[in-house]
Amino acid sequence: MMRKNKLSAIMMVLVLVMAAALTGCSDKKAKEQEIQNKVAAIDTAYEAFTAEADHAKKLEAYKTMVSEDEAYTEEDAVKEKYTAVLADMKKAFTDEYDSTIAENTVDVSKEEDEKKVSTYKDNLTKALETIKADAVCTEEEITVYETSINTAVKTYDDRVTAIKKAADEKKKAEEEAKAKKESEEAEAAAEAEATEAAKSSESSSSYSSSSSGDSAYSYSDNSGSSYSGSSGSSNNDYAYDDDDDDSYSSSSDNGSSSSGSSSGSESSGGSSGSESGHHTWGSGTMTGDDGKEHSFTVKDNIFYGDEGESEDISAWVAH
Repeated sequence: MMRKNKLSAIMMVLVLVMAAALTGCSDKKAKEQEIQNKVAAIDTAYEAFTAEADHAKKLEAYKTMVSEDEAYTEEDAVKEKYTAVLADMKKAFTDEYDSTIAENTVDVSKEEDEKKVSTYKDNLTKALETIKADAVCTEEEITVYETSINTAVKTYDDRVTAIKKAADEKKKAEEEAKAKKESEEAEAAAEAEATEAAKSSESSSSYSSSSSGDSAYSYSDNSGSSYSGSSGSSNNDYAYDDDDDDSYSSSSDNGSSSSGSSSGSESSGGSSGSESGHHTWGSGTMTGDDGKEHSFTVKDNIFYGDEGESEDISAWVAH
C-alpha cells in the first residue's frame, strides 16, 4: 500500500514538471513573437517616414515615434532597434538643415547684387527658425546652429550696407555729372546767343552808318545835256558821261537838287532821293535837245527818262 502511494506521488511530480516546462516554452515563444512584432512596427514606421516628402508630415511621424518610447525600451533587442531608427530619423532633419545652411553660406565680398545677398540672409534666417521650431536637436546643437547662422547673417548685412552705399555714391556722381553737363550746355547756349546778338548788333550798326551818308550822282550824254542831283539815302556817288554833250550829276544832304544843260542851254530844278531796302533811287528835271524840261529817275543804276527811255549807267557809276 505504501509503495503504491509513493508511486502516485512520483507520477504527480513528473506531470507538474512537464506542465511547467511546457508553459515555459510557450511563454518564451510568445515573448519572442512580441519582440518581432515591435521590431516590424518600427521598420514599418521608418519606411513610411523615409517615403514622406513633406517636412511637416515627417516631423509628425518622428514625434510619434519619440512618444512611444516606453513601448520600445522594455526589451533590449527592441530598444536597440528603436534607438537606431530614431537616430536615422533625426539625421534626416539635420541633413536637411545642414544642406540649406551650406547652400546659403557663401563668400559675398565681391557680390554686387543686393537682392541675391538678401536672399541668402532670408534663407538662413528661416532655417534657424525651422531648427528651433522642430525641436529635433538638443539645446546644445541648436546653439551651434544659431552661432554659425548669425555670423553669416552679419556678413550679409554688412555687404548689403556696402552695396547700398556704393549705389548711392554712384547715383550722386551721375546726378552731379548730369547737372554739370546741363550747366555747361546752358552756358554754351547763352554764350552762342550773346555772340549772335553781338553780330546782329554790329551788322545793324554798319547798315545804319552806310545808309546815313550822302549820295551823289552825275550824268552827261553825247547830246551836250547835263544832269545833276543827290540823295541823302546812301553813301553812293554816281557819275555818268557818254558820247553826247549832255551831262548829269546829283548830290544832296537829306534833300536833293539837280541841274542839266543841253547844246549850251542849262536848266536847274529840284530832285529827290530815297532808299527802299537796298534799292537806291533819285529823280530830277533836265532841259533836253528840244529846249523843253524833262523829268528823269535813276533807280538801281538805271536811268529812266519821261519819254520811256532807260539806260543802264552802272558801268559809269563811281562810288
